[in-house]
Amino acid sequence: MRPFEISPEIKLRQEAVHRALLELYEDKDWFSLLAHAELLNELWCQQREMCRWLAKEAAENLGPALKAKVTDLTG
Repeated sequence: MRPFEISPEIKLRQEAVHRALLELYEDKDWFSLLAHAELLNELWCQQREMCRWLAKEAAENLGPALKAKVTDLTG
């Protein structure tokens, strides 16, 4: 299994968002900060559900493939 790694593009995006949030905080722009927080929360929830769905799909597809492989090996 390959290790989980965050790509440089995502790390750069993460840093850009972090800086934008800090700037909003330092400017005391509470409404914009709240809007960003709400958006980030929504995106996090969507990402979590996508990960769960992908894991479930992978597991369901792996089952028949694994069974077929075992059947081929055992005859």
